[in-house]
Amino acid sequence: MGRFRSSTSGTYQIAAMLFAAASALVVYAIARRLVAHGPALAGGAIYLLSLCLFHGQGGQSPVFYNLFMASAAAALLAGWSQFDTRRGQRLVAAAMLLAGVAITIKTTALFSSLYFGLFATMLQLSARGPTRASWLRVTSWALIGAAPTAAFALWYTAHGYWEEYWGAMVLSNLRKPVEDNGGLERLWVLSLMLLPLLAAGLLALLRIARPMRVFFAGWLLAALVGFFSVPAYYLHYVLPLLVPLCALAPASLALPR
Repeated sequence: MGRFRSSTSGTYQIAAMLFAAASALVVYAIARRLVAHGPALAGGAIYLLSLCLFHGQGGQSPVFYNLFMASAAAALLAGWSQFDTRRGQRLVAAAMLLAGVAITIKTTALFSSLYFGLFATMLQLSARGPTRASWLRVTSWALIGAAPTAAFALWYTAHGYWEEYWGAMVLSNLRKPVEDNGGLERLWVLSLMLLPLLAAGLLALLRIARPMRVFFAGWLLAALVGFFSVPAYYLHYVLPLLVPLCALAPASLALPR
């Protein structure tokens, strides 16, 4: 039994390591849109180091779904720069699908996913106006984003496990104890630990161009809504914030001393 447990532990840690490394590479790719190679590389490295700081070394769910959220953001940014092309539209659709996959791992990813969808909608309406074709495209993106969750829900329902699925994906978050877990004290500690990255992120927002500022500010706000949606404030609840912060913070290095 001891060998089995050790083997299982090693397996999930290898998987978590691969997801963390891939996420760091995507963070680097996002940061590269803002800064040069060196600072962007620092952003990816800070992401990896911060995982342990915020108790991500145990293979918590954000370690896995951060890869899909980061990849969705990267695809959306890539599609934004070539929005009027067929490739750009495919990248936006891929971003919606990746964000939808993240929701199937943890429902708190819903808020950032919704923001990506709203941002893509804004791009479409700005480019083509509120035409029938625009609304059809936006609707298709929404369906693509909802498809992974809908597929899982239908499978569990078809096999008679709807209540278990609903309990695990939704009710488990709503039933977390708030009054008995020292939430305010934990929130204070989290805020202090996150302060350097938050400060760097805010400085970076002042530095980068306005379109990127809007995107990152909205992403950070959506991630914060996801964080506060489950007011237990454990250390690993901060992990989803690390992706936008570590991609954005290197831009603060370009500020004068």
